[in-house]
Amino acid sequence: MSDMITDVQARHTEPREQVPDQFWLHRRGAIAAVAWNTERMLDRRWCDRNVRVRPSLTLGRTNA
Repeated sequence: MSDMITDVQARHTEPREQVPDQFWLHRRGAIAAVAWNTERMLDRRWCDRNVRVRPSLTLGRTNA
């Protein structure tokens, strides 16, 4: 595999299909909705205990 560098031109393009006016996920049943919200609640608690207590990542040179 070779290393390649390519110039890419950033530009605005029109969507291939029309963007819907409403949220496009299919409807969930009752069990799936309960599971979705339970996971969301548990993930938020886990994140509060394990991620948000860590210091923010800083990029740049260090004096190490």
